Amino acid sequence: MRALGDSIIVALEEEKKERVLDSGLVIPLIAGDTSDLVAVEVVAVGTGKECKDGTVEAIDILVGDKVLITKNTGLRIDKDHVMVRTDDVFAVE
Repeated sequence: MRALGDSIIVALEEEKKERVLDSGLVIPLIAGDTSDLVAVEVVAVGTGKECKDGTVEAIDILVGDKVLITKNTGLRIDKDHVMVRTDDVFAVE
């Protein structure tokens, strides 16, 4: 798959049912977890955003980066991938 324009394609991970701390302590996640942000891995990056003057603004996100998006953003391509506009990315880890 190849992303176009200012889009990126990210790989979804299965939702974890527990979190393991560095100390080894296992904490079950509550079903009603209110966190809307998820960290996902970028698998494809578009060429950039086309500006009104015809130039292309490069994307500062690379394949392999982890980005923070909301759970329900973007367009689901298949069960494992979502296409997201770069404007919908909150942060790059």
